[in-house]
Amino acid sequence: MHFFKAIILFSLIVNFLIAQPAYKFNEQGVDKMNKANYIEGIKDFDKAIAKDQNEFESYTDRGRCQYALGKKDLAFADYSQAIKLNPDYQQAYYFRGIVYSDMNKDREAIADFSKIIQLQPAFTDAYVKRGMLYFKSAQNDLALKDLNKGIEQSSRDAKIFAARGSIYKALNKNEEAANDYSQAINIDANYLDAYYKRGLVLARLKKYAQAVADFTKCVELKMNTEDLFFQRAASNLALGKPEEALKDFNTLIDVMKTKNTTILNSRGLLLLQKSDGAGAAKDFSKTLIIDKTDFFAYCQRGNAYLKQGKTKYPLAVNDFNKAIELKSDNVDGHFGLGNAYFESGKYEKAVESLSKAIKLKPSANAHYIRGKCNFKLNNKKGMCDDFSVAESMGSKDAKKDALLMCNGR
Repeated sequence: MHFFKAIILFSLIVNFLIAQPAYKFNEQGVDKMNKANYIEGIKDFDKAIAKDQNEFESYTDRGRCQYALGKKDLAFADYSQAIKLNPDYQQAYYFRGIVYSDMNKDREAIADFSKIIQLQPAFTDAYVKRGMLYFKSAQNDLALKDLNKGIEQSSRDAKIFAARGSIYKALNKNEEAANDYSQAINIDANYLDAYYKRGLVLARLKKYAQAVADFTKCVELKMNTEDLFFQRAASNLALGKPEEALKDFNTLIDVMKTKNTTILNSRGLLLLQKSDGAGAAKDFSKTLIIDKTDFFAYCQRGNAYLKQGKTKYPLAVNDFNKAIELKSDNVDGHFGLGNAYFESGKYEKAVESLSKAIKLKPSANAHYIRGKCNFKLNNKKGMCDDFSVAESMGSKDAKKDALLMCNGR
């Protein structure tokens, strides 16, 4: 008896499924898709299509599930089939345009978004997508025209202002970019990307305090990228706040464990300015573990060794020589080597290196130190000539020493 009841129940279920129209399966699939249950959603769309192979909406929605699962080729096939079944179906063109864009087939993507606009001129997002593709292909006037149209249709859509801001930013129209990012933030007070990019353009405009405020807001909104902390550090340096900058460099190096040599070198320079030669040398050494061809790091580590006193002078000489080996026209290398030889009491070698630095790029410091070397070598004329040049280039020390040592020569 139970067996017959089971057969009857099964028969009823089968008859129900057979009788259920395609759109019901599609509704079930959409509900699952909206809950990110893409695999089960696909099963429902399969059933809808099996019931009615002209169900273009089911093809489109199945394509969206396939796309969400990273199966872009299957998504593309479904969108194309939907368009074949209904050449006026805007949604299929929209999603296929996105796939074309992902495939860097910009011309085909633009064609799909243009078709949408032809079918439905009020489809705002199609203008935005097409505008960004025009911008990518350097058709800037068309890009701005599309973004302007998008804003005209939807003046409370933060992402459109942000998109236009990004175009202005790339075109170095920084005031316009900042204004658009501000509009986006006025609409959405937690628009993270708009704060970050506004910070970048404000820094370009040398509005560093405002840039720091935007970068700090990004931190509050839980943005945690190396570039964010680096940009805030750079803006604080421009404001003359090295201690604030150092906090961000410490976060990048000690907490985030960056391998970015620009960041390592930047903190090394800050520590050098604080006369922390040992700390600076460690940062430049980290750079050189990552990149043994970084002649700048060799130069600055050499300077860091000089800060640490006589016992480190040989290491400084080695580093400056290595920097020159890597780049023979390296002014800082020749100057640093000359300075190291001067501090080591090797005045003839110092004069030789400083002369090379001066030949490459004359500087007050190089002339002044060479002048002091000439004094040690009893070359008064050479000393006074160098002091005179250094004084003319703004060296107060050279002016003072010239008054004491070169009067009446």
